[in-house]
Amino acid sequence: MNAFTLALNAVLPMVLLIALGYVLKRTGYLSAEFFNKANQLCFQILLPVSLFNSSRSSQFSSGDTEAIVFGLSATAAVFLAAFFLVPRFEPDNRRRPVWIQAMYRGNFVIYGMSVCVRLLGEECSSLTAILAGFLVPLYNFLAAVALEYFVSQEGGSRTPLLKTLPRVFKNPLLIGPLLGLLCNFLGLHFPTAIDTAFNDLGKIATPFALIALGGKFDFTYARKYLGQVALGNLLRQAVIPAVMTALAAALGFRGYQLGVIMCMFCTPMAVSAFAMSRMMGADDKLASSLIVTTTCVSCLSIFVGAVTLTHLGLI
Repeated sequence: MNAFTLALNAVLPMVLLIALGYVLKRTGYLSAEFFNKANQLCFQILLPVSLFNSSRSSQFSSGDTEAIVFGLSATAAVFLAAFFLVPRFEPDNRRRPVWIQAMYRGNFVIYGMSVCVRLLGEECSSLTAILAGFLVPLYNFLAAVALEYFVSQEGGSRTPLLKTLPRVFKNPLLIGPLLGLLCNFLGLHFPTAIDTAFNDLGKIATPFALIALGGKFDFTYARKYLGQVALGNLLRQAVIPAVMTALAAALGFRGYQLGVIMCMFCTPMAVSAFAMSRMMGADDKLASSLIVTTTCVSCLSIFVGAVTLTHLGLI
């Protein structure tokens, strides 16, 4: 019962905040333009500051390094598997890179970090911040590879891979935790007023981002892509998390490190996959459908995963 309650208390607050954003948008209380600006604020300021705070103030262990290496390696492995397997069942080149992103590209920064801290405690904050900082550029680069390779075959708009690299390294979600690590390493401290301002911004980042995420939900195309949505959720929210979590456990990961790995692979498809797919000529409607539905289903998958691992005494 304790495991059940702990998992429920970790997941339910996020569900309620996402639902609040959706209701505020659907009722017209807040406009679509507001949510566009809200997402921009989250990704350019609030979330980078939150990552900065976590990485500058937390202790980093050698075990965390191993967990980060596993997370990045496993992500690359899922990408490669999807890159070669998706074309076997999806004939449309505009949909192939969307499928691939759904398999490996999770919404860890907004969704995963929040549930990790609620479920596993503050001791995982350093690991989640650094892992997020490395995952964001990896996610973006691999997405550019898939989009460039498949969409260009359909005569879509092309963005050379070399041109994506500057954008990857200019990403605030990468810069934030790296600056935090630098401050941590150098032992830099800020005046109380500035430190308080940073901490206050970091505290509102996740709840505000979850509300903004709910405001971007659109179920319009989910029925049209019912078969793809069902398969995508099965793979993203059940098969891949089960395989990767079991592999991590077999390699000896335990406690909050195993919990973070589980949450990383249970997170829904990243919201940024929609904008990137649209920009590069992929099927953005399929991307939107998968983002919305995997976000809903991930609440269940994280809950089941947390209860299972806690029951087995692994976290």
